[in-house]
Parts: sequence; structure tokens; C-alpha cells
Amino acid sequence: MRLPTAIFSRRPTRQRGFTLVEIMATLAVACLLLLSVALVAVMSAKVMRKNVLAGDAITATRLFQEHLNREITSAVIAPPGIPPTFTGNDTNTPPRSSRLTYRIIIGPNARIASDAAQAGTTVTLTCPAALKPQIGDYLISAKPDFGDGAVIAAVDDTRAAGADGDVNLTLAQTIISATVAGSPSDMITGDIVTIQRQRAYQTYDSTKYPGLV
Repeated sequence: MRLPTAIFSRRPTRQRGFTLVEIMATLAVACLLLLSVALVAVMSAKVMRKNVLAGDAITATRLFQEHLNREITSAVIAPPGIPPTFTGNDTNTPPRSSRLTYRIIIGPNARIASDAAQAGTTVTLTCPAALKPQIGDYLISAKPDFGDGAVIAAVDDTRAAGADGDVNLTLAQTIISATVAGSPSDMITGDIVTIQRQRAYQTYDSTKYPGLV
């Protein structure tokens, strides 16, 4: 005898999902994490930039110190009116100077190309290629004795690039007026002269940090 088969009905299982509140909370946490990562990246970039700028400043300062050391080492120290001078002292104790003025010799020596009368202001020099006089330079002569030097007011240099040759100089005063010692005399062909150039370093108040020099 065959028994009837029992028929069982299964209830469908309900799958549980995320609620809207849980999704919003998850998104908020994720946004906070992303914001934190972005802030860390930005801060790291700023720190790296500051380190690069600090390194550049240190390098520039070192190069400036090396350049200034070379300049001061080659600065002219005689006669008495020429040595490096410090001006612009402040009220600190000891005082600090804001300006350094000094002279250096420009290039090799030159020679007088032709006699120059003591009443005139024009001097012609035979200059090596490396010697390039400029307006504002000082012509130093032992005979006649120009002392601290005669200021050059104009330069006529027609030499080809890299070539020796004659250069015409016009002084700011006559040769006799520039003579400070000994008997006035003409400048004689073949006499040796030198050219000096005055340089200066000046410090200024910082625009970023007023009062810091």
C-alpha cells in the first residue's frame, strides 16, 4: 500500500541589505579618510617645497660668501684712500655696517700709447684683450701720480673682440688736476698704468620681515 507523499511548502528566505543610514555613514567615514589622506599629501608637498627653498637659499648664500671672499681677497689695499670701507653703521653695539665699498684691479696692465699733455683730458692706452675699461673706472698712474686714481668719464674702444689694441679714454678732469703728488708732467709713451673698478655690496631691510637686515 502506497502512502501519500507529504507536501511541504518552504517559505522564501529574506536577504538582509544595508539601510540608507548605514550607507550614508559609510560614505561619511570614507570621505573623512580621503580628506585626511589629501591633507597629509598637501602638507607633505608644502614641507618638501620649504626644504627645497631652504636648500636653494643655503646654496645661494654659500656661493655669495665664496664670491665675496674672492672679491675681498683681490681688493686693492693701497694707497690709503682705496682700501675697503664700511659705511651705513646702525646704533647697535657693536655697530653693524650696511654697505661695503672696495676696488679691484681690472685685467692686466696697460701702456700709454702716445704722449698726453698735462692740460688735456684724453689718454690713449694700448690695452691687452682682457682689459676692458668702463666709464666710472679709475686710471692709476705713478708718473704723474694720480694717487687714488683719475675717474674715467668716457671710453672709445674700437678693438675687435679678443684683440689687443688702443683704447681712448676721457678723464673727468685734466691730467694736471688729477695729479696729487710730485711735479705735474705729461703722460709719456710706454709708461705703465692700471685700471681699477669700484664695487659695493649694500644690504636693505627685508620686505617680508621688516627690521631684519
